[in-house]
Amino acid sequence: MSGLVKTLGRNTLYGYVMMAWTVLLGFWVTPYVLRALGNERYGIWGIVLSAFGVATFFDFGLGSALVLYVAEKRARE
Repeated sequence: MSGLVKTLGRNTLYGYVMMAWTVLLGFWVTPYVLRALGNERYGIWGIVLSAFGVATFFDFGLGSALVLYVAEKRARE
């Protein structure tokens, strides 16, 4: 059980570190992207990214469920 708790803690920490890295990278890259695209294209880019974010939010876990069911089916074979 101790190994499971250690692994869970390590993976949780890794997840938080990756989320923080993503936010920091976004703050660092944004000025360069804005300069490269200009105001109008940057706005369109933001709208497209927001649409992908909404689509990801409304996934309702279907991707995870698909992975689970495929893995279970392959394990039975």
